Amino acid sequence: MNMRIREAKFINERSKCQIYWLLMCLSFAAGLFFVFISYAVAFSSLKNLGDYKKDFYKRQYNALTILPDVNLDMNLLTHKLIVSDRLRGIADDTIARIATAKVNQYLNNVGRQCKSDGSDNGNAAFVSCAGHLIGQHFYYTPAIEVSNNYALNRSDCDTNTYLLMDAAHLHGIDAYIIYAPSHAFFAWKDSTGHFQYWETTSSNNKGEVPELSHDFYEKNFSPSYYTPFNGVRVEDIYSTLTYAISNIKPDLDAMYKKYPGDAFVSSWYYYEKAVNHKLTKNDARILLDLLQVDITSSDKRYALVQYFMSVNDHNRALEIFKTIGLKRCAEDCFQTGVDLGLKRYQYSQSLFDWYSGKLKSKFNNNIRSNVGDFFKGLALAVMGGGFIIISIIGSAILLIRKKKIKACITNQIDR
Repeated sequence: MNMRIREAKFINERSKCQIYWLLMCLSFAAGLFFVFISYAVAFSSLKNLGDYKKDFYKRQYNALTILPDVNLDMNLLTHKLIVSDRLRGIADDTIARIATAKVNQYLNNVGRQCKSDGSDNGNAAFVSCAGHLIGQHFYYTPAIEVSNNYALNRSDCDTNTYLLMDAAHLHGIDAYIIYAPSHAFFAWKDSTGHFQYWETTSSNNKGEVPELSHDFYEKNFSPSYYTPFNGVRVEDIYSTLTYAISNIKPDLDAMYKKYPGDAFVSSWYYYEKAVNHKLTKNDARILLDLLQVDITSSDKRYALVQYFMSVNDHNRALEIFKTIGLKRCAEDCFQTGVDLGLKRYQYSQSLFDWYSGKLKSKFNNNIRSNVGDFFKGLALAVMGGGFIIISIIGSAILLIRKKKIKACITNQIDR
């Protein structure tokens, strides 16, 4: 009878061990899954942009040979910006020539394939045709400057829109760029004076008519956004957007006087004053007023944080810092979090430096790190690591337990 009881106990303990082993294996697998997902989340932009490049070279694109047409037409916006890049040290002569050839190739292709009879329907068909052709010449990648990206067949919302503006201009269509927070898209004016719109970046730069009610088009009350612009103002805004990478800087003081209400100019104007510790109490007051309208600006918030830190108002600095959305937070913002003494920023600084460096090395400094993606990935990695540790500790406990059970049964059998 005792022997049967001992056997039953042994079978019961063995069944429990098998269940625990299964749970430990599942925990280990879950840990690996979360670690894998953490990388995918943190580097989602890396994967997406890599896919765009692969898709571009897999399609009908045949190595886009450089055409001999490197002639400049200073009536074209793209050509003016390429020349500006060269004069301000953003691109050298070779890159500027290649970029010009790639732009001319696109415009020549548009001229061959896209036609309009001058009617609104004809112009709409032309814009659609020219918009789709962008994706045959340039794949989507975040791009600040035109030359270094056009030369490598890369383009994003702003640089796409410059291309489409030139294509439309050459065919007598009144063309504009419309800026949105962290975005830009194309507009043209029909015969009634109304604006029609084209989103250039969808489907890897093939484009489509935009749905402006979508959350993708963030709302902002500054007149700099959702207002059509063309001409000299676009060139001036471009020089402001490329300020950080220019060897010859535009005069921000003069630009601010020329466009005092412009969201881009005012952001860079006060950002640079903040970086150089020149913000005054009056500047801080103006920035707070500007943020009532330019509600999505992270640069203005960053400038305010720097000001309040400089006057030792840590609480006000922290309060404003927390209003900067993580998806708009990049390297300088992350460092500010460290300087403010926020633990999760301080403890993860070395990891963030590695993460940021990896992104920049892959995309030639064209992409800014996304602190939101970084923290999401880090949280998933910690979760995955926790599951793996639990599975290892649990497995060790089970091994010890298994040995004890075997020893106990052996002793009882010997008796």
